[in-house]
Parts: sequence; C-alpha cells; structure tokens
Amino acid sequence: MRHIRNTILIILCVVMLPIVIVRFLPEHWVATQVSRLLTDMTGYNVDIDAIGINTLSFHPTVKASQIVVNGSQLEGFLSLAHVLITLDIPASLKGALTVDRIELAEGEVKFLREANGNNTWTGAELPSKDVPSDKFEKIELPTLRSLTVSDVGILVVDEVSGHDVDLDLAADGSVGVTDEQWTAKATGNANGTPVEGILSLAGIQEIVAGSDSLKFNGSLAAGVNNIKLDGGIDDANTLDGLNANISLTLDDWQTLSSVSKIDLPALPATQLATRLTREAPQFLLSNIDMVVGNSSVNGDVRVDLSTTPISVYSNILAAPLDIDQLMQSLYSSEAANPVKNEPIEKQSADEAGNESTNEEDTLLPEEQFALQEVFNIAQGAFDIRADEISIENLPFDAFDISIAMDPDKLDVEFKQVELADGAVKGSMIVVQAGKPTSSNVELQAELELSALNVARILREADLPNDAGGKLGGKLKYWSKGSSVAELAAELDGGMFLLMAGGFIDLNMVEIAGLDLFQAMGDLITPSDEQTAVRCAYLDLHTKKGLSTINNLIIDTVDTVFLAEGRVDLSNETLDIVLEPHPKDVSLLASRTSVSIGGTMANPDFGVGAALPVRAVTIALLSQLATPALALLPLIEIGGGQPAPYCNALGGALSDGL
Repeated sequence: MRHIRNTILIILCVVMLPIVIVRFLPEHWVATQVSRLLTDMTGYNVDIDAIGINTLSFHPTVKASQIVVNGSQLEGFLSLAHVLITLDIPASLKGALTVDRIELAEGEVKFLREANGNNTWTGAELPSKDVPSDKFEKIELPTLRSLTVSDVGILVVDEVSGHDVDLDLAADGSVGVTDEQWTAKATGNANGTPVEGILSLAGIQEIVAGSDSLKFNGSLAAGVNNIKLDGGIDDANTLDGLNANISLTLDDWQTLSSVSKIDLPALPATQLATRLTREAPQFLLSNIDMVVGNSSVNGDVRVDLSTTPISVYSNILAAPLDIDQLMQSLYSSEAANPVKNEPIEKQSADEAGNESTNEEDTLLPEEQFALQEVFNIAQGAFDIRADEISIENLPFDAFDISIAMDPDKLDVEFKQVELADGAVKGSMIVVQAGKPTSSNVELQAELELSALNVARILREADLPNDAGGKLGGKLKYWSKGSSVAELAAELDGGMFLLMAGGFIDLNMVEIAGLDLFQAMGDLITPSDEQTAVRCAYLDLHTKKGLSTINNLIIDTVDTVFLAEGRVDLSNETLDIVLEPHPKDVSLLASRTSVSIGGTMANPDFGVGAALPVRAVTIALLSQLATPALALLPLIEIGGGQPAPYCNALGGALSDGL
C-alpha cells in the first residue's frame, strides 16, 4: 500500500507542479518575457505591465494589464487597461486550442499622422528570413467563441488628409457559433459630424477557417445620411460569393463630403437601392433603383477591377432626367469649392497686350486635350437611354446612345436623339494617336438630321420662336489634332442642310431691296412684322479647315437670298457675301449685297453693315442644305412669283423631313 501511495503522490506532483509553478510565477517577469516576444514578432514596441495567470480551473484565465503598443515613428498607437483571455481546457483536449472568451477593456487606439508623414501605426521593419516557400506551414488559429470590447476609443488625427475622428467602440457576441451574431457599434464625431455605425457578423470563425460563409448586416449614419447593407460572402480573401443588398439615403451631400474629406457634388437628395454580387472577376450592381432629386435612374452595371484601366459595362435608363437641376447642383458645388488660383508669372505690358489681342481675335480653344485622363478612366461599353429630359438651354427631349471605350478609342453611336421635335442619328469615333503621351486624336463624325424645329434651336439666341422651320440634312466630317483649334484647322468633309417653313424679320427683306441709309430709321426700332421663308438650303464643303459655301439659298415670299464665300477655320476668318434678289421688279435695280468679313470672334459687315446683326443671324442660322442645284436662272424672275424649285421642293420636304 505504501508503494501505491508513493506512486500516486509522484504522479500528482509531476502533473500539478507545472501548474503550481506557472500559477505562482512573478506577474511582472512573465509580462516582460511576453512583451519581448511580441516586440520581436511584430515590429511594434509592446510593453505589458503585468500578466496574471489563474490555472486552478477547467477554464483558466490569463489577464494582461496596462498594455501599451508604440510604433517605430510616433508613440501612442494602442493602450488598454487589460486584456482577459479565458480558455476551455476540456474542449481543447478534444482537438484544437479553444478560447472561450477574449475581453478588451478601457483603452484607446490612436491613428495620428503628422504633416511630414510620420505616424503611430507603422512598426519597425522586421529582418527578412529566406525560407523556401514549401517550408511554410499553415498556422492553425485557436477556436474563439466570443469577443467583447468595452470602453475603447478610436482617435484619428491626420494632418495630411485633414481627418479628425473621435469614436467610442463597443462590441460583444459570438464569433464561433455560425447562427449567432457578433455585433460592434461605434458612435462619435467624424470631422465635426455626428456618426453612428453598427455591424453584425455571423460565422466569423468559419470564414477564417474557410469552411463556411460569412453573413453580415450593418448601417452607417452620418448626420441625416444613412447607408444600410445586408448579405453574405463565401471567401473573405477573394470576395467570391459576395451577395449583398445596399440601400442609401443621402439627404445632405455636403455632410457626406465633410465626413469623407472628398469634394463631392452638392447633388439633390438621393435614394439608391441595388444588389451587389461578385461573379469573378466582375462585380455586378443589379436592379439599380436610384432617385436623384427630380431624376430617376434604373439599370445594371458590371465592373472588372482586374483590368487596366478598369472595365465597366452598363445598361442605364433615366426617366425622367432633370439635367437643369443636376447642373445647378454641380455649379453650386464649384462655387462652394472654388479652384485655388495658381501663382501667375509676371509679364510685360507688350506681352499682356498681345495676349489680349489674340484672345479677342480667336474663338476656338487651343488648349491641348487631356487624353490620358479620359482614356485612363475606364474601358468597356455603356448603353444609356434617357426619356423626359428637362433642360432649359437645349431642346433635348430624349436620347438613346451607345458608348464603347478602349484604352485608345472612343466610339459613340447616336441610336436616336430626339432634338427640337425631330431626331438625330449617327456616330462619332475618337482615336488616340501616338500613344501613350500624345494629345493627338483622329476624329470622325457622321450625323443625319430629321425634322428639327429650328425655332426651338434658336430660342436661346434671343430670336423669334418661329424664325425657323423644319430642318433636315446630313453631315460628315473627319479631322486630326491635339486641340479644338487644330481639329478645326485640319477639318475635312461637308454638310447638306435643308429647311422648309419659318419666318424672317421684314427689316432684313426690306433693307436688302432698298438703300441701306434710307432704312436706318427702321433699324433703330425694328418691326415685329415677319415674312415667311418658303425654303432654304445649304451646301457646304470643307477641306483642310477651309469651308466653302457652294450654295446657300433662302427663298422668302418677297426676296431670294443667295450667299457665297468661305470660312477659314485655321485662322478663323470670314469672307461671305449675302446677296438679295427681290421678287418685286421695281426693286431689282436697287438691290444691295451684304459682305461679312473679319473673324469669327469679331465679324465685320461691309456695305450691309447697317443690316441688323439679329437679322443676319437668322439668315445664317436658318439655312438648310440639299445637294447643289442649278438655281441661279430661276432667282430673278420678278413679279413676286414663287420660285419653281420651291414648288418641287415642297413635296420632297414633306417626305424627307
């Protein structure tokens, strides 16, 4: 019996002695050893004041007190009053190490960054170890059942970005049971705006182990703005299996801009509901339902972030689309966030005078295209349709366009653009030449105009609403250059435009048939009387920036106007003669032509200089084009008889427009 008793005592001593030794180890000594180990492993300076271990239980605890973690650049990254870890010995004996609970309490995490870039969160660089990739072993993480965070603050003061955030963080719940949630809540202020965020996760342990999906739901409130999401994900590393519902209510974009420190447009109140999924390698936003002020947008968007530039494919319908409201919002944003003026180099008075003269004499911009910024934004295809368009300054009613973007090519197809009660169809291709640094582009454009109401087009030019009739025609141009001015100087192509109906102010007709000086009184107080335009057309050909008027004819009830000349786009000069041919035989001898010279920015009017600029604008903007016709023998027929070509043209206009 004595031998049995001694044997049992020896076994108990062997088992219990390590537990007793660990139990009664000095807390400061243990803390020092653990601090050194963590410092060597992480690159951060870890200082733990004491570590107490309670091993006399099936659920032993380890409590670390007064923990301070400092980075290699600035001190004060992390401080905690204590971290309490509770182990589950019975569960651990059955397999992997099991942690029943981790509790972090009474502390603060500081993300501080100075203007020079030094910060609290950067640790020291660890010495590299050349270990063959096949020698790496997978680290088995312990099973964690619950995680509690209480009275922990998060402070962000970033002198680089300007962020100033102060939050209180609390969290509790299960992280090891699939059907139970772990919930974290943060409240406080972000850049002067009250914020509150809540995030609930279920299946954290499983997603870490790669054995199951993570389910989540959360919300973020910033002032009056709210963002909500809920869904799940299969692989946290690749985001495969992502499936989430997202809803946003953004009533104050300026508050969102303040919180994010991003200059956002001051858009009207916005609501968005959509579904975000991951179909590798693409992300899909489906069933988009968005309301921005008076505008409504629906559709789908695919984004592939693995390409350079990113690839985007969209199918969007906007109905209605209030462009006026959106543009007003963007204008308000620019006014609220003006661009800082760059320092201007001093220049001599002569240089300033020359620049001023050049600016006054030129109209076409000479700034080079920022092609890289455009083509580097994205590539892909965009189908965009808009109905019920509201835009005050342009007579757009609806449009349906397709855009295809490659890294060096932009292809736009105007499937149907409802403009001024008519329609525009065509295409435009822009190719970047001389990649990757050149600003040169090659441009091709081809349009077909059908039944456009010229009155609506001219409305914003302060011209009579019924000054023009129905307009149709075809345009085809191509060019190359690195600015608008260069494109114009190299422009090739032409247009044929045709118009039927409309009116012209009688002042123009009367002055064209009478001595200009006798009509001066009428010019000072122009009459509201109008004369009908029976038909008008223009045949304009352009080669190397020189646009030549082959035929420009406007046939009114009283007068036929014939124009010839050219517009040199390379130097923006005008050389045009507008010649009236009154149908009243008594006025044939007194007809007076009008010459238009000077530049596009500052036109000069010869002999007909007394002709109202307003009337000249009508003459030049109401013209339409058809193929050139041999019409000169039919112009001066006298007696106010209608020109025969207009009779024949009437049916063609009805059919063609």
